[in-house]
Amino acid sequence: MPRRRDAITENQFRLVPIRHVDVYREVLGQIEAFISENALKPGDRLPSDRELAERLGVSRASVRQATKVLEGFGRVDAQRGSGTYVKEPSHVAAITDLATGLTFDSSFARQLIPVHTAIELAVLEAAFAHRTPEKLAVVQAALDRRARILAEEDDAEAGSLDFSFEATLGQVCGNELLRRFQSLIQEMWVRAWSAAGEAPGDKHLLFQEHCEVFERFRNADLPSALAVFREHLDLPPRRRFGLEVNGRE
Repeated sequence: MPRRRDAITENQFRLVPIRHVDVYREVLGQIEAFISENALKPGDRLPSDRELAERLGVSRASVRQATKVLEGFGRVDAQRGSGTYVKEPSHVAAITDLATGLTFDSSFARQLIPVHTAIELAVLEAAFAHRTPEKLAVVQAALDRRARILAEEDDAEAGSLDFSFEATLGQVCGNELLRRFQSLIQEMWVRAWSAAGEAPGDKHLLFQEHCEVFERFRNADLPSALAVFREHLDLPPRRRFGLEVNGRE
Protein backbone atom coordinates (compact mmCIF):
# COMPACT_ATOMS: atom_id res chain seq x y z
CA MET A 1 0.00 0.00 0.00
CA PRO A 2 1.25 3.54 -0.69
CA ARG A 3 2.48 5.44 2.31
CA ARG A 4 -0.14 7.85 3.66
CA ARG A 5 0.38 10.92 5.80
CA ASP A 6 -1.54 10.41 9.03
CA ALA A 7 -0.53 13.77 10.41
CA ILE A 8 0.69 16.87 8.64
CA THR A 9 2.66 19.27 10.77
CA GLU A 10 3.15 22.95 10.22
CA ASN A 11 6.88 22.45 9.75
CA GLN A 12 6.41 19.80 7.09
CA PHE A 13 3.89 21.51 4.85
CA ARG A 14 4.14 25.25 4.97
CA LEU A 15 5.04 28.05 2.67
CA VAL A 16 8.22 29.80 3.65
CA PRO A 17 9.18 33.32 2.57
CA ILE A 18 11.75 33.69 -0.18
CA ARG A 19 14.35 35.95 1.40
CA HIS A 20 14.53 39.54 0.20
CA VAL A 21 11.79 38.81 -2.32
CA ASP A 22 11.87 42.22 -4.06
CA VAL A 23 15.61 41.91 -4.76
CA TYR A 24 15.15 38.28 -5.73
CA ARG A 25 12.41 39.07 -8.27
CA GLU A 26 14.50 41.83 -9.77
CA VAL A 27 17.57 39.58 -10.09
CA LEU A 28 15.49 36.82 -11.68
CA GLY A 29 14.08 39.28 -14.20
CA GLN A 30 17.48 40.80 -14.94
CA ILE A 31 19.08 37.42 -15.64
CA GLU A 32 16.19 36.51 -17.95
CA ALA A 33 16.59 39.88 -19.69
CA PHE A 34 20.35 39.32 -20.05
CA ILE A 35 19.72 35.97 -21.77
CA SER A 36 17.13 37.51 -24.08
CA GLU A 37 18.93 40.75 -24.93
CA ASN A 38 22.18 38.93 -25.68
CA ALA A 39 20.34 36.32 -27.77
CA LEU A 40 21.94 33.52 -25.76
CA LYS A 41 21.11 30.07 -27.04
CA PRO A 42 21.17 26.62 -25.41
CA GLY A 43 24.79 25.80 -24.59
CA ASP A 44 25.87 29.44 -24.18
CA ARG A 45 27.55 30.25 -20.88
CA LEU A 46 26.29 32.92 -18.48
CA PRO A 47 28.68 35.24 -16.64
CA SER A 48 29.86 33.97 -13.26
CA ASP A 49 27.85 34.61 -10.10
CA ARG A 50 30.43 37.18 -9.07
CA GLU A 51 30.23 39.04 -12.38
CA LEU A 52 26.42 39.01 -12.42
CA ALA A 53 26.33 40.26 -8.82
CA GLU A 54 28.69 43.12 -9.68
CA ARG A 55 26.70 44.07 -12.79
CA LEU A 56 23.38 44.03 -10.94
CA GLY A 57 24.67 45.56 -7.72
CA VAL A 58 23.34 42.73 -5.55
CA SER A 59 24.82 39.96 -3.43
CA ARG A 60 26.12 36.72 -4.91
CA ALA A 61 23.61 34.92 -2.67
CA SER A 62 20.74 36.67 -4.49
CA VAL A 63 22.23 35.68 -7.85
CA ARG A 64 22.65 32.06 -6.74
CA GLN A 65 19.06 31.90 -5.51
CA ALA A 66 17.70 33.24 -8.80
CA THR A 67 19.93 30.86 -10.75
CA LYS A 68 18.67 27.90 -8.73
CA VAL A 69 15.09 28.80 -9.62
CA LEU A 70 15.96 29.09 -13.31
CA GLU A 71 17.68 25.73 -13.09
CA GLY A 72 14.65 24.28 -11.32
CA PHE A 73 12.40 24.70 -14.34
CA GLY A 74 15.07 23.85 -16.90
CA ARG A 75 16.00 27.32 -18.12
CA VAL A 76 19.68 26.95 -17.24
CA ASP A 77 22.08 24.18 -16.26
CA ALA A 78 24.57 24.87 -13.46
CA GLN A 79 27.61 22.64 -13.88
CA ARG A 80 29.93 22.46 -10.92
CA GLY A 81 33.39 23.79 -11.65
CA SER A 82 32.38 24.85 -15.16
CA GLY A 83 29.67 27.49 -14.98
CA THR A 84 26.00 28.08 -15.73
CA TYR A 85 24.72 27.46 -19.25
CA VAL A 86 21.49 28.29 -21.04
CA LYS A 87 19.53 25.06 -21.40
CA GLU A 88 16.01 25.74 -22.70
CA PRO A 89 14.27 28.60 -24.52
CA SER A 90 12.05 30.73 -22.30
CA HIS A 91 8.29 30.21 -22.23
CA VAL A 92 7.66 33.89 -21.46
CA ALA A 93 5.63 34.56 -24.62
CA ALA A 94 3.40 31.52 -24.12
CA ILE A 95 2.98 32.25 -20.42
CA THR A 96 2.04 35.85 -21.17
CA ASP A 97 -0.68 34.69 -23.57
CA LEU A 98 -2.05 32.03 -21.21
CA ALA A 99 -2.04 34.31 -18.18
CA THR A 100 -3.59 37.37 -19.84
CA GLY A 101 -5.82 39.08 -17.30
CA LEU A 102 -4.53 36.98 -14.40
CA THR A 103 -2.16 37.95 -11.59
CA PHE A 104 0.79 35.77 -10.63
CA ASP A 105 0.12 35.19 -6.94
CA SER A 106 -0.92 32.41 -4.56
CA SER A 107 -4.45 32.46 -6.00
CA PHE A 108 -3.03 31.87 -9.47
CA ALA A 109 -0.93 29.01 -8.08
CA ARG A 110 -4.08 27.42 -6.63
CA GLN A 111 -5.57 27.34 -10.11
CA LEU A 112 -2.42 25.65 -11.40
CA ILE A 113 -2.58 22.78 -8.89
CA PRO A 114 -4.84 20.43 -10.92
CA VAL A 115 -3.11 21.36 -14.20
CA HIS A 116 0.34 20.76 -12.76
CA THR A 117 -0.73 17.49 -11.14
CA ALA A 118 -2.30 16.14 -14.34
CA ILE A 119 0.78 16.96 -16.45
CA GLU A 120 3.28 15.46 -14.02
CA LEU A 121 1.26 12.25 -13.62
CA ALA A 122 1.01 11.93 -17.41
CA VAL A 123 4.78 12.36 -17.65
CA LEU A 124 5.33 9.66 -15.03
CA GLU A 125 3.07 7.24 -16.92
CA ALA A 126 4.83 7.97 -20.22
CA ALA A 127 8.25 7.55 -18.60
CA PHE A 128 7.12 4.23 -17.13
CA ALA A 129 6.07 3.01 -20.59
CA HIS A 130 9.59 3.83 -21.85
CA ARG A 131 11.55 2.41 -18.91
CA THR A 132 14.97 0.99 -19.74
CA PRO A 133 17.98 0.35 -17.51
CA GLU A 134 19.69 3.33 -19.15
CA LYS A 135 16.78 5.68 -18.43
CA LEU A 136 16.47 4.44 -14.86
CA ALA A 137 20.15 5.28 -14.44
CA VAL A 138 19.52 8.82 -15.73
CA VAL A 139 16.78 9.41 -13.14
CA GLN A 140 18.92 7.89 -10.38
CA ALA A 141 21.79 10.20 -11.34
CA ALA A 142 19.47 13.22 -11.05
CA LEU A 143 18.41 12.14 -7.56
CA ASP A 144 22.05 11.56 -6.56
CA ARG A 145 22.97 15.03 -7.78
CA ARG A 146 20.09 16.57 -5.83
CA ALA A 147 21.20 14.71 -2.71
CA ARG A 148 24.68 16.21 -3.04
CA ILE A 149 23.27 19.70 -3.50
CA LEU A 150 21.04 19.37 -0.43
CA ALA A 151 23.99 18.17 1.64
CA GLU A 152 25.91 21.34 0.74
CA GLU A 153 23.08 23.89 0.98
CA ASP A 154 22.33 26.18 3.90
CA ASP A 155 19.41 24.60 5.76
CA ALA A 156 18.29 28.06 6.84
CA GLU A 157 17.01 28.53 3.28
CA ALA A 158 14.08 26.19 3.79
CA GLY A 159 11.98 26.58 0.69
CA SER A 160 12.37 24.53 -2.46
CA LEU A 161 11.53 25.51 -6.02
CA ASP A 162 13.40 22.57 -7.51
CA PHE A 163 11.95 20.53 -10.39
CA SER A 164 15.02 18.46 -11.24
CA PHE A 165 13.32 15.11 -10.54
CA GLU A 166 10.19 15.94 -12.53
CA ALA A 167 12.21 17.49 -15.37
CA THR A 168 14.36 14.36 -15.62
CA LEU A 169 11.24 12.22 -15.89
CA GLY A 170 10.22 14.51 -18.74
CA GLN A 171 13.55 13.95 -20.47
CA VAL A 172 13.07 10.16 -20.43
CA CYS A 173 9.30 10.02 -21.06
CA GLY A 174 9.61 9.56 -24.83
CA ASN A 175 7.03 12.27 -25.62
CA GLU A 176 8.62 15.59 -26.57
CA LEU A 177 5.32 17.49 -26.78
CA LEU A 178 4.36 16.34 -23.29
CA ARG A 179 7.81 17.31 -22.00
CA ARG A 180 7.40 20.81 -23.44
CA PHE A 181 3.99 21.24 -21.81
CA GLN A 182 5.54 20.05 -18.56
CA SER A 183 8.31 22.63 -18.83
CA LEU A 184 5.79 25.39 -19.55
CA ILE A 185 3.62 24.55 -16.54
CA GLN A 186 6.65 24.21 -14.28
CA GLU A 187 7.81 27.68 -15.25
CA MET A 188 4.35 29.12 -14.59
CA TRP A 189 4.28 27.30 -11.23
CA VAL A 190 7.64 28.70 -10.16
CA ARG A 191 6.77 32.21 -11.33
CA ALA A 192 3.51 32.17 -9.38
CA TRP A 193 5.15 31.08 -6.13
CA SER A 194 8.04 33.47 -6.68
CA ALA A 195 5.68 36.38 -7.29
CA ALA A 196 3.92 35.55 -4.03
CA GLY A 197 7.31 35.50 -2.28
CA GLU A 198 6.78 31.95 -1.13
CA ALA A 199 8.24 28.51 -1.68
CA PRO A 200 7.17 25.08 -0.42
CA GLY A 201 9.07 23.54 2.45
CA ASP A 202 10.65 21.34 3.65
CA LYS A 203 13.07 20.66 0.78
CA HIS A 204 14.50 17.53 2.43
CA LEU A 205 11.06 15.99 2.84
CA LEU A 206 10.18 16.80 -0.77
CA PHE A 207 13.36 15.07 -1.89
CA GLN A 208 12.55 12.04 0.26
CA GLU A 209 9.17 11.82 -1.46
CA HIS A 210 10.84 11.94 -4.88
CA CYS A 211 13.00 9.00 -3.81
CA GLU A 212 9.91 7.07 -2.69
CA VAL A 213 8.22 7.66 -6.05
CA PHE A 214 11.33 6.50 -7.88
CA GLU A 215 11.66 3.36 -5.74
CA ARG A 216 8.17 2.26 -6.81
CA PHE A 217 8.85 3.34 -10.40
CA ARG A 218 12.08 1.32 -10.51
CA ASN A 219 10.31 -1.71 -9.02
CA ALA A 220 7.70 -1.62 -11.84
CA ASP A 221 4.85 -0.72 -9.46
CA LEU A 222 3.13 1.97 -11.53
CA PRO A 223 -0.15 2.20 -9.52
CA SER A 224 1.77 2.74 -6.29
CA ALA A 225 4.18 5.20 -7.92
CA LEU A 226 1.24 7.21 -9.29
CA ALA A 227 -0.54 7.20 -5.93
CA VAL A 228 2.50 8.43 -4.02
CA PHE A 229 3.33 10.99 -6.69
CA ARG A 230 -0.25 12.31 -6.74
CA GLU A 231 -0.12 12.79 -2.98
CA HIS A 232 3.22 14.56 -3.31
CA LEU A 233 1.97 16.87 -6.08
CA ASP A 234 -1.56 17.54 -4.98
CA LEU A 235 -2.27 17.27 -1.27
CA PRO A 236 0.74 19.10 0.19
CA PRO A 237 0.35 22.21 -2.02
CA ARG A 238 -3.38 22.33 -1.26
CA ARG A 239 -2.62 22.32 2.45
CA ARG A 240 0.18 24.83 2.01
CA PHE A 241 -2.21 27.17 0.25
CA GLY A 242 -4.81 26.79 2.98
CA LEU A 243 -7.21 24.57 1.01
CA GLU A 244 -9.05 21.52 2.23
CA VAL A 245 -8.12 18.15 0.71
CA ASN A 246 -11.34 18.13 -1.29
CA GLY A 247 -10.41 21.49 -2.81
CA ARG A 248 -12.96 23.64 -1.01
CA GLU A 249 -11.74 26.99 0.27
